[in-house]
Amino acid sequence: MSKINTHILKLISLYTSKEISEAEFNELKEWLKEAPENKVILEEFLLLYKKSRKIAFANSIDKDKAWNAIVSKLENPLEKISTQKKSKVFSLNNRWFKYAAAAILIGIITTTYIFRNIVVR
Repeated sequence: MSKINTHILKLISLYTSKEISEAEFNELKEWLKEAPENKVILEEFLLLYKKSRKIAFANSIDKDKAWNAIVSKLENPLEKISTQKKSKVFSLNNRWFKYAAAAILIGIITTTYIFRNIVVR
């Protein structure tokens, strides 16, 4: 890689941290238009940035804690299910539902009958 202007490196850093202003972003775009190798340089920095983020994430995981959680779930698979609150299922056998359906049906029939008589007259 050729020697890169420190100002451009700062712009790339601001871009990756999503703290770049519109003017700085336009300046970075202009730099990319100057030469095709600038795009390659930016792509290499972005690839390096993504890899470093993956490594940082992998290092932040507590592998022992995660493994212990898996083992405890395998040893007691039904423990979570039995302690969870059972959700109420909406039942269609509810007595009020029957009355509401009957009232709606009567309302539809009555409305249809009234409007047919109005239209006929």
